Amino acid sequence: METKHVRNKLTTDEQLVDMAASLWCAAADIRRTLIKTNVASYYREVNLRIVTRLEKQATKLGRYLTKPNPEAFESYHSTKQFADKLNIVM
Repeated sequence: METKHVRNKLTTDEQLVDMAASLWCAAADIRRTLIKTNVASYYREVNLRIVTRLEKQATKLGRYLTKPNPEAFESYHSTKQFADKLNIVM
């Protein structure tokens, strides 16, 4: 049986854009820190999995927009473009 996703009607598109941008920024910060820091490969792999999970979560938020758009948050750049289209200041 497939799980059905139900959109919370109280969540606005602006809040979803903000959440997606925050997730992309967090992923970028972790990735940048990993590049600068010499950590054991185990911790590098663990943190890269976290980065991948954050990016997937940001991408999936497009489904919950008022007009679902799965491509809205594919990257930080596309998130910023979508915010500009909605006149949201990031």
